[in-house]
Amino acid sequence: MGTWGHRIFEDDQAVEVREEFLALLLAGRSAGEATNVLVGDGALDADEESSFWLGLAATQWEYGQLVERVKQEAIRVIDTGVDLRRWEGIEAKRAAELARLRAKLLGKQPTPKKVVSRKPKLEAGDIFRFPLGSGFAFGRVLTDNERAFYLFQAPTKDVALPDVVSKHVAFIVGCTDDGFYNRRWRVVGRLPLEPHLTKPIWFFHQSVGSKTCQVFDVWHPDSDKEMPEAECKDLEQWGAWSEVHIVERLNAALNGTLSVFAARRLR
Repeated sequence: MGTWGHRIFEDDQAVEVREEFLALLLAGRSAGEATNVLVGDGALDADEESSFWLGLAATQWEYGQLVERVKQEAIRVIDTGVDLRRWEGIEAKRAAELARLRAKLLGKQPTPKKVVSRKPKLEAGDIFRFPLGSGFAFGRVLTDNERAFYLFQAPTKDVALPDVVSKHVAFIVGCTDDGFYNRRWRVVGRLPLEPHLTKPIWFFHQSVGSKTCQVFDVWHPDSDKEMPEAECKDLEQWGAWSEVHIVERLNAALNGTLSVFAARRLR
């Protein structure tokens, strides 16, 4: 996964921090409180730090609630050039994007904007539809973060729900849910989860440089266990997939080819 363009929010980490910040504001937190929650103990992954600060700063500026610490961290990321290391081949486009953001952050903030939820209240078993090529694809809500996607493309949007859930599941991943926020993913109904979707669904997480993985069942995330990385190769790596990655991976599965983003995660 990672990035798919040079703009601030064409990056998984930036999309994720935007959603989390807005969710905290909706829950009644101030911008400062929300920032403290997101920063936590300050132990940010080096590969994600620049996207974190840039995404958070861009979101706070847009809503007229830019926190001084976030502003300074974003300016530091831009001025040191640390972010450009990830943009080989399109450094000029990324640099221009960062210059525009820098000018915004140092200029006058917009009037504070009220945060309105664009995401529906989701429950396990919800079935959602989204555009895929010239047709439509379908997904299923499992937990707060995990979604199942069916190996199925319909020519029209009107498909009976029992027909949808009878299809084979192509993959199950964690999602950022930007598809719900931009209203391209729409809930079309709900059915009880089938037994095969309530059985253990295993994911792994691996720290940079580690030779072991933390493996967990999405239905029981607190009961994780450590395993050698060789034993995790057939499991799904936990992450937060954006809409663009879901579409690419599902298209690849339907065409019988390897997903670019899935392959990137396995390296």
